[in-house]
Formats: sequence, structure tokens, C-alpha cells
Amino acid sequence: MEKIDLSVEMGGIKLRNPLIVGASDMTADLRGIRRCAEGGAGAVVMKSLSTNPLSRTRTCPHNVALDRFGKGLQMGVWGGSEGCSTLPVEEWVRKVGTEAIKACHDAGAKFIASMAVEMSDDRQALLDLAKRIDELEPDIIQVLWYGCPNEATLPEADEILALESELIWAIKRAVSAPLSAKPNTHVYPHLLAERCRGYEKAGVSSISLMIAPLGIFVDVDNEDFFGLPLLWAMVAGRSVIPEMSAKLVTLKQAGISCPICPSGGAWQWRDIVGYMLLGADVVEICSAVHFKGPELLQQIAQEIEDWMMQKGYRSVNEFIGKLLPRVQKLEDVVPETYPVPSPITPRIDYDLCNLCGVCVNSCVYGSIERIDREHGRVVLNNELCWGCGVCVSQCPKYAMKLVDASGVVYWDGHGSAKLWLPPKQRAIKRG
Repeated sequence: MEKIDLSVEMGGIKLRNPLIVGASDMTADLRGIRRCAEGGAGAVVMKSLSTNPLSRTRTCPHNVALDRFGKGLQMGVWGGSEGCSTLPVEEWVRKVGTEAIKACHDAGAKFIASMAVEMSDDRQALLDLAKRIDELEPDIIQVLWYGCPNEATLPEADEILALESELIWAIKRAVSAPLSAKPNTHVYPHLLAERCRGYEKAGVSSISLMIAPLGIFVDVDNEDFFGLPLLWAMVAGRSVIPEMSAKLVTLKQAGISCPICPSGGAWQWRDIVGYMLLGADVVEICSAVHFKGPELLQQIAQEIEDWMMQKGYRSVNEFIGKLLPRVQKLEDVVPETYPVPSPITPRIDYDLCNLCGVCVNSCVYGSIERIDREHGRVVLNNELCWGCGVCVSQCPKYAMKLVDASGVVYWDGHGSAKLWLPPKQRAIKRG
């Protein structure tokens, strides 16, 4: 049987698999970096170095998990004022530096050095930092833009494009290692595509996307905050996957051609594969490694292999970006006038339906009126139906479908829905 090939390329650098451990306190010292490399990472990103003392500190305590507050806040949603490495540059070089790179290479992983850029940083100090890191011969140097919550000052929107491109260009001239840019996607999100085009033109070989919305959490039972009474606490976890996926697709559709690496939300193999189906070549995994340990990496890699075997893939290149062409533009699929009552309405398979009533409770339009247990039926009023699809997505038995008058199925609760358009709009679209 042909061996499954998980290897990928990131800006010309070959990785044994697409799993990159993102910068965090797990990768702040030699012990953590070695654990991640030996745990099966394709690459390890060191905790970002900063020339700014404010970026090297954080609150004490600074990380909290919200799992105890129930569903939706589980799977590694966490907060922190955690910034960059607490070590000054030369101390990191002396204590970690070369040994960390060797630990990665000995374990078969690549080493990605990371340097942070904040608004108040001195340009020459940043160039000196880049040169000092480059002397260690890392495989890639990652430039993190505005990632530290301790530094609240940002450049003006009309300045950021030129400022970032010029600095990337200067760093590119100063070092020999390939560069990767990592923008905080919550900074001027409407400019993200333009920022990334600027990085490409300035010479980066890959782009990582940081998504870390700021938040605060209230413990209602105790009428108090939980953990950090701060607006600058960053929040992560699987809940950010849809937003990160949208940013990934937006950049791909904007023509960004270099490898793009989502950094946010990935906790299990499905999250990794989901990003890759949308065009990601590699994926950073961070908070999951914090909570479950680097041993999780080998498990995820094996589960990706198992999925590929089941699907008949031999190389990850066979499915990277597979779903990207199927992403539709909103203006192409919205009816000019929304039809009420809907031309597509629920149809129930009573061989599957258990009359649980979930659909009744979820119908805000009153179209699904009640459960008639005497006759074993769900009472529908299609004159009130909007064809929204909530009942189909909520049905635990997949007993509901959205169909039109001729019986064409628009959605059965699996995969993508077929989007209804009036005949005239369909004809224009085809024409």
C-alpha cells in the first residue's frame, strides 16, 4: 500500500506535516520547544522576541480557561494579557537560541523564529533584532504585527500599508532566512487583503493569520469577573474557526498566492483539514497544545492520515483548496425580492421522525405549529414558512428536508444547501 504523504511546503521550506505549533509560552524555552518537536510538529514557532519592554511583561496571573462555564466555552477558550517572550533578546539567544534550533532539527521539525512589531518600536532596533535572529540560521523568520495586547497604540489606517511594506522590505534585505508575515487580523480588518498584498510584494514567502479577539468574562453566580478583569484579555478556541475560515477565503479570492497559515481555533484533526480544504497549506495549533500537551500532535497527524486513507488521498496536495472554487458570492445567490411564503418548505420522513418537537421550538415564523401525537404527525403551515433551514439543521434524526413543489431537494441537513433563486435570476446567472 502506498504511504500517505503529509509533507507540505511553506515558502520553499519542506515540512513533514502541516502542523505548526504557534508561538506561546509552550515554545518560550528549550524544554517546551523540544517537547513540541519530538511530539510530531512539522514546525515550531518560538515565543516572539520583542525590543519593547512593555511587550515582554504580562499580568500575573495571565491565562484562564473557561471550560467550567459549559458548552460553547469549552475546547480551550482562554484569556490572557500574555505578550512576547519575557526574555530580552541576548538572554534568549544565550539560554535558548542555537540549542532550540538543534532540538527541532534533531526531531525532524523546522524552527521558525518570531519577532514582534509594535507601533512604538524603534525601526533600527527591529532591524538589529532581525539580524541577530538570522545569525542563528532559523528555517524561517516570522514577523508578528501588533500581536501584543499590552501595546494599544496602532498606526493610522492610511499609514499602515506603507509602514508595514517598507519594514518587511528592509528586513528582507537584512536577513537570509525566508520571511513570513503574521498580521493581527483584528487590526483594520477591512485592509487585511491590501496588507497581505503589500507583504507579498515586499518579499515574504508565506503569511500566517492571527485571530485573537479581545474579551472579558462575567461569572454571574458570583457577580464578579472570572480570572481577568481586563478588556485586553485575548480569547481563543474553536469558536473563531468560522471567522478565520472567512478571512482565509477572502485572501485566497483576493489573489494572495503565497502559502497562508491560519493561526486560531484548531483543536482537532477536523479543524486542520477544514482549513486545508479552503486553501491553507499549513495550520498553526496553539491553545490545544497548551491544554492537552504536545503529544496531541501525533494523534492529530494519525487521524489526518486515517481520513486521507478513507477518502483515497495519498498526498495533502490532492485536497488543499478543494472547496475554494465552490464558495459563492452573496450578490449571486440572494433573491432580488425575498419570497414569502417560501417556494421551498419542509418535508418530513416519518420513518425517521421521533416527534421530539425540536423543530416546533426552533421555528420563529410559526410555520411548524405543533406535534400531533394522536396522529403521529407534525402540523405544518407552509403559508408562514420562510424556508430558512433552521428546522432541517436542528433535526436530530435528519428527518426533515427542504423541497420545492416539484420535489427537488434543496437541503437535507448534510453538506451544502442548494440555494433557491427565482427562474428569471437563474436564467440571467446562467447567461
